Amino acid sequence: MSIRTKTTLFVVITLGVLVALMVSIQFRSSLTRVEEIEEEQAIAQAERVVGQLDHTVDNVGGTNSDWGWWDATFEFAQDGNQEFIDDNVYADAFTPIGIDLLAVVDVDGNIVHQVWFTEDGEQSVPDGLLSLARPGAAFADFTTSPKATPGGLAEADGRVFVVTSRAILPSNEQGEHAGVLMMATEIDDGFVDDLAALVNLDVVVTPCSQESCAGLSTRPRISKTAEAITTDTVVEAADGTPVLRAQVAEERSIYQESVSGITRVLMILIAVGIAAVLITVAGIRRLVINPLDRLGSVVGEVGRTSDPSLRAEVDRSDEIGELAGGVNVMLARLQNSQRQLVDAKERIEGASDAKSRFLARVSHELRTPINGVLAYAQLMQLDPLDEATADSVEQIINAARHITALVDEFLDVARIEAGAIPLNLEPVNPAAIASEVIAMTKPLSEAQGTVISLAAPEDALVRADALRLRQAVLNLVSNAIKYGGSGRQVAISVRPSGRRFAIEVADEGPGIPADRLERLFIPFDRLDADDTGKQGSGVGLSVTQQLVELMDGTVEVTSEVGVGTTFTIVLPTPTEVDEAVLPSESEARYDTPVPSAETSP
Repeated sequence: MSIRTKTTLFVVITLGVLVALMVSIQFRSSLTRVEEIEEEQAIAQAERVVGQLDHTVDNVGGTNSDWGWWDATFEFAQDGNQEFIDDNVYADAFTPIGIDLLAVVDVDGNIVHQVWFTEDGEQSVPDGLLSLARPGAAFADFTTSPKATPGGLAEADGRVFVVTSRAILPSNEQGEHAGVLMMATEIDDGFVDDLAALVNLDVVVTPCSQESCAGLSTRPRISKTAEAITTDTVVEAADGTPVLRAQVAEERSIYQESVSGITRVLMILIAVGIAAVLITVAGIRRLVINPLDRLGSVVGEVGRTSDPSLRAEVDRSDEIGELAGGVNVMLARLQNSQRQLVDAKERIEGASDAKSRFLARVSHELRTPINGVLAYAQLMQLDPLDEATADSVEQIINAARHITALVDEFLDVARIEAGAIPLNLEPVNPAAIASEVIAMTKPLSEAQGTVISLAAPEDALVRADALRLRQAVLNLVSNAIKYGGSGRQVAISVRPSGRRFAIEVADEGPGIPADRLERLFIPFDRLDADDTGKQGSGVGLSVTQQLVELMDGTVEVTSEVGVGTTFTIVLPTPTEVDEAVLPSESEARYDTPVPSAETSP
């Protein structure tokens, strides 16, 4: 993904998230405020309904007061004369003013008169209401104020009434009262319809008990749907028990209109935000991305052509201009460094060629006299010699052979560096190679008291040069015997490693610290040069690694101090080799001639 795309995506996503967050917060806060206003209004409407019930109590109480201090009523409470009833107590006198029930109770609790005006005619007042007007009841207690008009809601026979009472007094309101005058109106469907029309709301009023109204209180509980908001309120009787459940439903017109208005505003904000994003992206592209693209094109062209003489255009004085100037300085230094590297490479290649020729000449010059020394020493062994002389001759032969081996290693290094090691890559049995190496190192292992074990499948095959593989394994086994210590064991094993085979040589020597493992394959670098007296040139492992790599293999090493070291040669199997690459092609890579002991003057 290009920086242009990344920057564009970053700006779009960042500004988009910010705009979305701003819109969301604004929408949520505005909507929350609208909902709060809506709830406040719903609670106010519920309180209007409850207030209207209280107003009804006041109206009934006012009528009751007018009748309660009337002299005719006072006399009726005492004598119960029929004339009072005929002249005053009839439906047309009370129902138009909202009074459904009337009862007169004397001071002894006797019912002087009681009547309930219904659509079906006059009926008896429920006993539950009459009991409220008898002496000792809440609606008959005038000890505090004879002029009081107790009132409220009351339930009787499953119905709810607005009830008020008044002590019956003469018009001068002096003396003892003659009884209690109770007036009431039933909260029925007609009452609820009139109430709904009065407050202009959808009102549902139903009786309730303490059980059916559980969870509700005198504080309105609000519930909402997409179309309406409803309040649910309990209205208590005079004694504090719940008797009425008032539900007020109202269309969510304020909410819906507010949502529409907020949505329009937010759409405008979104449009402005999108425009801001597009303008910002265009500005960033013009001021930052396009100049960086031009600078990147110059750098990319340098990478493709490897031509550090190219230069970036510097036409600005800001940070990008400074960057372009810095790139030009870097290219100038790179151009200079490239010239120096070419010169150094030529010098190094010349030195390497000189070293290879030197090694080849040294090998030739050393091999001739050493071969002569070895031949004379071997001739001396044919004659009878005393023990001391025989030991000396044996030491001469061993030293000559060691020098010959060193000369061969030096010559191998020169050939490998020159790419002149001929390889005959063919299927080779690693178990057979390991057996041959064990036989070749038998004198050395017996002298050291080292036991060599071999675990290898007989049918394993690798693609390698048998001579060079034997040389590599011999180097590893010889080192394992030499550095493993007397009386220790060297284990050789052949095992599958993925689609390849691995040849492992493990010793029980002192091990190699982890920080020194990297030096193992550096030519002429001996880890033990300073702390042991063991002989060696320091090129054996380097030659081993390079020979194995020429055969498309790898050499790995693991070591633990105090436990031992394991070298692993991993080589391909014949079936893994690409059939398109012929053996002759592989061998042709290593046929460049190099000065040798036989060709050097």
